[in-house]
Amino acid sequence: MDFTRNPRRTLQKNYDAELSSQFPHDLQLYDKIPKSSILIHEFEEIALERLKALRIVETVTLRGFVKFSEEWRKNFHEELKKQDLKSLSKLYSSLGVSNTAPNYEARKKDLISHFILCLAFCRSDELRNWFISKETDLFVARFEELSTEGRKEFMELNNIDFQPIPQEEKKAKLSRLLNTFQYMNATQFDSADFYKVPFKKVLELVRSRKVLLEKGQAYVASGDLGNLLASKLRQEISHSLAVMKQCLPETTADIRLDSVLKCLLDQYESGTYKPTTTSSNAIRIEDLDELSKKSYPPCMRRMHETLRAKHHLRHAARLQYTLFLKGAGLSLEDAMKFWRSEFVKVMAVEKFEKEHSYNIRYNYGKEGKRCNYAPYGCNKIMNSQPGPEDASGCPFKHSKPQELRKLILSYGIDSNQGLKDVMEYVNSQQPVLACQKLFVLSHPGKGVEFGLCHPNQYFTESRTIITGVNVKQEPGSTPSSAVNSPASRYATPSPGGARENVNSSSTPLSTKAVMNRATPMSSRKMLNVDNKAAGKTEPSKEEVADWMDELDDSDFSQLEAMDTTN
Repeated sequence: MDFTRNPRRTLQKNYDAELSSQFPHDLQLYDKIPKSSILIHEFEEIALERLKALRIVETVTLRGFVKFSEEWRKNFHEELKKQDLKSLSKLYSSLGVSNTAPNYEARKKDLISHFILCLAFCRSDELRNWFISKETDLFVARFEELSTEGRKEFMELNNIDFQPIPQEEKKAKLSRLLNTFQYMNATQFDSADFYKVPFKKVLELVRSRKVLLEKGQAYVASGDLGNLLASKLRQEISHSLAVMKQCLPETTADIRLDSVLKCLLDQYESGTYKPTTTSSNAIRIEDLDELSKKSYPPCMRRMHETLRAKHHLRHAARLQYTLFLKGAGLSLEDAMKFWRSEFVKVMAVEKFEKEHSYNIRYNYGKEGKRCNYAPYGCNKIMNSQPGPEDASGCPFKHSKPQELRKLILSYGIDSNQGLKDVMEYVNSQQPVLACQKLFVLSHPGKGVEFGLCHPNQYFTESRTIITGVNVKQEPGSTPSSAVNSPASRYATPSPGGARENVNSSSTPLSTKAVMNRATPMSSRKMLNVDNKAAGKTEPSKEEVADWMDELDDSDFSQLEAMDTTN
C-alpha cells in the first residue's frame, strides 16, 4: 500500500525546527532582532503581558523582600500565576533545557515582547532607566531558577567563557574562599562552583566585596553569576534602546503601532505616583518646619534644614525642593514668599528677583513653556549625580554613612535595631527599601500598604496617618497591578471616515521591519504591504482627505511624514 506523509505533521516539524534554531534556550540576552511576523492584536497583547511582569518585579521588591532571595522568587512566581502570565511563568519555572513546542513559542513571545517595550521606553532617560532596571531584575530572577545544566548551556550558547575552577584549586584556596564567602554554610560551599574572571568584568561585585581578588583575577561564586551576566545584559539593552530611538519616527508613522506604543506608556504611567494639588491638601509656609520633622522624607528634610541653616540651595536642590513643595500643596504665591524670605538673608532683594524668581514661576508653569512640571520621583532622584556641598539627591544613596546615621536618628528612632535594619538596606544598595523601613519606624504601629516610589507619596501617606484624615493625592490612575487595559481602547481613523478598532486589523506586522534600523521600511510601504495581505485596496485621495479632516491637532504630528498621494 502507498502511505503518504501527513503534510500537517511535516509542516509542524519544520516549524518547530525553525523555532529551535532561533530560540535554543529559555533565557536570552536579547542581542538579536526577531525575524518574524506578528498580528497587531498579538503585538499588543504580549507587550502588555510583559509590562505586567515588569510591574510585578517592582511590586515584589517594594514589599520588602530581599531581592532574588527565596521568598522574593516565590512571591514573584505566585504573582505571575495570579496575573495569568502563563507564557512567562512557563519560562520562569523551566530549568532552561526543556526543548518542547510550547517552550519555543514562549521564547518567541519573550524576545518579541522585549523589543516592543524597547520601542515604547526609548523616549526618555527616565523611561530607559526604569526599563533597564526591571528587565535586568527579571533576567537575574530567571537565571537563578536555571539548573546547573541550563546555566552551562546558556553560557555556551552566548560565548561566555566562564569556566569553574578545578576542585584542586578550590581546595588550595579553601581558607581564603571561606573567609570571603562567609554567608555560605558547609553544605552550600561544597556544592558551589567558583569562577575565575578578570576583575574588570565584575566591578559591581568588587565594590560590594563579594569576590576574592588575586593577581587581577576575581573568584566569583556561582550564586553571583546572575549579577555578573546582568552587566552584559544592561549593555545589550542600552544599545537596543539607542537604536530604537533613532528609528522611532519611522516606526510610529504607522498609526496602528503608534496607538499601541502610546497605550503601553499610558499603562506605565498608570502605575506611577503622580501628585495632584487641590485646595483640600494645601499647605502653609508657617507649617513647613513642623511638617519637615514629622512627614518629610529624608531627601526633602535634608534640603529644608540646609536651606534654613545656610539660606541658600544649589540649583539641583532648589529645583527638586520647589517641585516637591508644589506637589505637596504650596501655592505659587507662598512659594515666592518662602524662597524670598530665605534668600534675602544672604543676598539683595534685587538679585533674588533677577536670578531666582523667574525659575520658581517657571517650575510652577507660569513662565517659558508653561508646562505643569511634575515633582521628581525616587528613580530620578536616585539616578542624579549631586556634586560636593549639594543637598540634592537621595541620602540613602549619596550621603556619607555618618551623616546618614545622624539623619535617620533625627526621626526619633530609639532602637539600635531600627537603625541597624535601615542601614542593612543601605549597605545592600536598596535605598527605596531603606526609606520605606524608616517610614515604618517613624510611624509606630502602622504598616506600609503602599510601594514607595515618590517623595510626595511618603509625605501624603504620613499626613494621612498623623491627621487621621485621608489627604492622599490621587495617583496617575490605577494601581500598578492593573496593567491590563488593552490598546483596543484607542481607536484609529479608518480611510472611510469611520473609526475602527486598532485590533480589527488581522494584518501581520514584520517585526524585523519594525525594529531593525538596518532595514527600515517606510510607513506608507508597510501599510501598502499589509493592505494587500488583507485583501484591501489603497484609499483614494478623497478618502484620505476625509480621514485627515477628522484628526485633531495632536494626531498630525504623527502623520506629517506620510505621503497621501497614490
